Amino acid sequence: MNHLALSSSTMTDTCAKLRDLNLIFEQSVHSQRRGRPSLMVRPHPRGPVVALIDVSHTHWRLAFAHIDGIPHIHRVESIPPSRTIFLRSLTDVLTNAHNELGSRLVCVVVSMRSTITENTHTQPVFLGWDHLDFTDLVTQLAPLPVMIENNATLSALAEYHHRRGAAHGYRGVLLIDITSSIGGAFISHGSVVSGATGSGGEYGHLPMGDPTIQCRCGAYGCWSTVTDGYALARSLGDPPPVDPEEYVHTISDECLLDPEGVYATVRDITAHGPLQTRTLTSARTNLGQGLATIAQGLGRGLAGLTNALAPDVIVMSGHALTVRRLASRAFTQAFDNALMDVRRTRAPAIASAVFGSEGYLRGGAILALDTVITPAYLDARSHH
Repeated sequence: MNHLALSSSTMTDTCAKLRDLNLIFEQSVHSQRRGRPSLMVRPHPRGPVVALIDVSHTHWRLAFAHIDGIPHIHRVESIPPSRTIFLRSLTDVLTNAHNELGSRLVCVVVSMRSTITENTHTQPVFLGWDHLDFTDLVTQLAPLPVMIENNATLSALAEYHHRRGAAHGYRGVLLIDITSSIGGAFISHGSVVSGATGSGGEYGHLPMGDPTIQCRCGAYGCWSTVTDGYALARSLGDPPPVDPEEYVHTISDECLLDPEGVYATVRDITAHGPLQTRTLTSARTNLGQGLATIAQGLGRGLAGLTNALAPDVIVMSGHALTVRRLASRAFTQAFDNALMDVRRTRAPAIASAVFGSEGYLRGGAILALDTVITPAYLDARSHH
């Protein structure tokens, strides 16, 4: 009630209306204290449900959310080698869910780590596929709304709208999420800035990287080529990882086994340039140099976006957090040095994402419920 700035009478009246629409029910919660038992508001067992699909490098997961927007994981499956089999599996699972839930299933949201165009076409190069067309899935489930959305956009929605989110209460929110590459989203006064085709926010493909390196998107010099897991593998002399997100986690675990050595290496490289005199293992030196280089690229890029977009908070997610933590001095120096004076005097806050990969599902639930739960929908429920 306090979070919504509603009086007790308004809250009572609102809950009564939602209860009459079978959207919520109130459950008594007994406590050790004297007095009347408290009432806990729960989603109604016959209320609306949203289906959420999140696709990563190796797995896809299905979750359901009720009117409270909290996702509950229902199943996790490996990504099959064929996109045809993958799409068929998704279609079968969602069709079965629609048959079981009937009119309670009000929307489907699919989270993808790739560019989305026309709400049906994606380029999931992280799966080794040059394109993925969801048109048949959308047609099969019609008239049920199906929304295909970028995972970073959904994460930004979760961090902005949820009262516990890292971006809650800010006006200009820049979210940067590094998984297979850099994903991003910018929220200005509550609205996602997504461009004419809805595919805006591809900040990882700004030409802020090495112009001699071709990105998997087809362009040369993308920002992602100096900041993602593939860039770290190149700096360590490792082959391209099958799952760059998992690769970064593995490197991070190695750092935790010898944090003082790694931190000292990164600090020395940042302050004095490449090591010449200290006796360190080659692996540790390469790791320190790689982390420092990636942190510098990340810092410069974020400063460039800050100069252009003027956010008042930058939310970092994925392995951007790992790089910043392990090479904080390199990141901070690069970020500060690349800021315009006017931005430096009012530099944005830098925050860590609260929800992580759960934000893809939470953001999907927020998007679906905001889209579907309209006055027309409520009016239709009142007549059933």
